[in-house]
Amino acid sequence: RLEIQGEFLDAASQLLFESDDVSGSVVSTTFTKAIVDVAVSPDAAPGPRRFRLASERGVSNTVLFRVSRWPTPVEREPNDDLDSPMPVVAPALISGRLQTDQDVDLYRFHAKAGERLQFNVLGARNGTNADVSLAILYPDGREVVHDEGRFIWDPYLDHTFEAAGDYLAAVTLTRMPAGGQSRSDLNYQIAIGHSPFFWSVFPMGARQGSSSELTLRGDFLKVGIPVRFSAAGLPPVALGIEGDLGERCSSGDYRLAVRMRPTTEPGAYDFEVNDDSGTLAPLKFIVGELPEVNEAEPNDTVAQAQPLPRAVTVNGRMDRDGDEDLFRISVEAGASLLFQVDAEKYGSVLDSSLSLLDVAGKLLASNDDAKWPGRALNRDALIDFKFKERGDYFI
Repeated sequence: RLEIQGEFLDAASQLLFESDDVSGSVVSTTFTKAIVDVAVSPDAAPGPRRFRLASERGVSNTVLFRVSRWPTPVEREPNDDLDSPMPVVAPALISGRLQTDQDVDLYRFHAKAGERLQFNVLGARNGTNADVSLAILYPDGREVVHDEGRFIWDPYLDHTFEAAGDYLAAVTLTRMPAGGQSRSDLNYQIAIGHSPFFWSVFPMGARQGSSSELTLRGDFLKVGIPVRFSAAGLPPVALGIEGDLGERCSSGDYRLAVRMRPTTEPGAYDFEVNDDSGTLAPLKFIVGELPEVNEAEPNDTVAQAQPLPRAVTVNGRMDRDGDEDLFRISVEAGASLLFQVDAEKYGSVLDSSLSLLDVAGKLLASNDDAKWPGRALNRDALIDFKFKERGDYFI
């Protein structure tokens, strides 16, 4: 049984899921609240689902709901002080709510000596307003480790415990974003355990009809497992893209051979592996129609700039702190070109910046965070520029 908060909910009569392995019905409604019952098929694959409420007024925006094979306890108050933490057993996917801006949610768990556990908070990635911090504490309140945001403002910790014993996971509000955080819908989930996790892939994409060997960075992955690719609205058998996780390199990354048919639809595909938690981090693989090249070091200066053809996708990587990747392009007078970084929107942790220079090194345009429709926070850079003179330029 779920509680949905919103507006104009009093006439809601149907609960509509986008997949047929989860269904639901409306129990009761008021203007600002709906109580619904949800049934999950026993063979439903773990992962996110989306649903809408429908009424005579129309249909609502979509809301995210996660299916998991882990136990899914709901936070119980009071759990605000060291004497009354809520006990949980890993693995668990806990649903919590911060009642006020001063609320603290404490969860007590046991760790073995040498045990490695993930603590994955899902707030922004669930579409909620909760900007929270996460700290792992000793029972007396001393801090072991903390994080304030790895994915947008969602904390993530991966910690190996030296000593066996009971510990506390503490969830609190971090700050006050636009709109404030004093409402009663500051919902989040926290996954405690260990499950497959993707961090990055290089290259991030390939041209349709090609084959490519990727370097995949992740945790709790097993060599030889099949990697699936999924896209909204397309059944897996129709995607025409497949891959298998190969051997682990000396760097700790995995090799991943990907094969695509010429009929593979261009677009963004999610990486998927078997994951009981239902919290697998979003990481995208982009199938494109343009020619693709990989960034080649050294290209940190104008003299080393990598030449590019027109209309191309570059797969780049920041190799170290302070790295800069420069590319040279030749343009005609009057040409308009779009330079667009795709990083954060597809699961990368990169916060990018773009600069456009002429041959004398003069800065013609720059951008840090482009405005992106539908994204309240965007770290991907973009420059749209019309060139007055023919010649070579650097991005």
